[in-house]
Amino acid sequence: MGGMGQVYEVFDSELQRICVLKSLHSYLNVGGAFAEQLTKEAQILAQLSHPNIVNVFNIGITEDKLSLPYYVMEKLQGQSLQKLLNQYTKEGKTLPLPYCYEIAIALLEALSKAHTHSPSFLHRDVKPSNIFIHDPGNGRGITKLVDFGLAIPWQPSQSNSQSGFIGTYAYASPEQKEGKPLTPLSDLYSAGLVLYEIITGHLPSLPCSDLMDSRPSIPQELDNLIHSALHPDLEQRPKSAQAFAEALRTLQKQKRYIALDSKIFIPSEPHRETGGENNTLPNLLSLLHSSSREQSFAPFPLQFKRERKRFLIFPSVSHFWMGIAFFMMGISIITLALFLIQPRGPSRPEPVGTSEQKENTPPTSASSPTLTTDTSKPVERKGVDEPSNLPRSTLQISPPPNKAHARSPSKERVKPSHSRKKRHKIESPDLD
Repeated sequence: MGGMGQVYEVFDSELQRICVLKSLHSYLNVGGAFAEQLTKEAQILAQLSHPNIVNVFNIGITEDKLSLPYYVMEKLQGQSLQKLLNQYTKEGKTLPLPYCYEIAIALLEALSKAHTHSPSFLHRDVKPSNIFIHDPGNGRGITKLVDFGLAIPWQPSQSNSQSGFIGTYAYASPEQKEGKPLTPLSDLYSAGLVLYEIITGHLPSLPCSDLMDSRPSIPQELDNLIHSALHPDLEQRPKSAQAFAEALRTLQKQKRYIALDSKIFIPSEPHRETGGENNTLPNLLSLLHSSSREQSFAPFPLQFKRERKRFLIFPSVSHFWMGIAFFMMGISIITLALFLIQPRGPSRPEPVGTSEQKENTPPTSASSPTLTTDTSKPVERKGVDEPSNLPRSTLQISPPPNKAHARSPSKERVKPSHSRKKRHKIESPDLD
């Protein structure tokens, strides 16, 4: 909904309905220029009452210390045309041509209302992200033109040249990019770019390429009409938004556009021609059936309470409480750091059971052929030169003082390789 505003979901306690509130960012409420722009946007939308333009219900200023301007408008359910295009492009598909006609005609009807109103208004920012496919709940989708933040009054007798570029460059007309005076035909140039993009899935290159190269199934008359809307010469463009829409309606009634190319996604409820004036218009909701419904505004928990204020706002956490939260988080981090770097006290004495377990652990030295669990007494070994009644392949081991703590001798096994090495060492003096 524009870069200068923040959007909230609200509940109108008097009319008992859910609406959307758009207010100015607090950091932009300086000098009054942006506040005046937001107020003018609300006033323009309030004057342009049309099915294809978002409706505005109220305007005001917040009652807090910031005193931010705001306006309340209808809540739209669905998703923007830009998101829809991104989804189809990602899947390698293009919008079905009947739906392209329907979206473009609705857009031109909204522009015609703005251009023919007294006073007239120029939108100056027509692009897919400002076009919304809305589900009003009656089973049929409707196209809505939103975000009149850059709209200005227009009169043929007055010059409305710009001091600099204002708008979205990719969708701006040549005169808009050059800062020249604008006319309603400037909005038609942007509408022609939108129509080109929804048909082909991309914006045209410069100079404008042929639509039939990207989508051969479209009629030649549609190709010529879009090229006329994108002509640099104002005299070559359609005379008005209404004339542009009527030309599209004429092509919409022709059956030639029913031919589909392989990349087109066929919706669950395809458009069908019945002949005559009773042609069934395509249902735009079919474009949204392949993906989950996306809301334009994040939902907030609603509280249906009786309060003195008419609009109950459910914003996110305020800046004040966010500051308190960050301050407390910093205090917690500092406290934790001081706790971790403070000197440690003397280590606790080991329990008796731990030392006994260490004593009972068998030695890992490979030089000792026999292991003992009691280290309080030294192991008695017979020297090489001393006679022994025991076999020379074994060593005498003193009995442990406590049988309860000693390991059973039957469980102590001597590796054969070690015992053979020791026997050779003992018998070597006798061989001499």
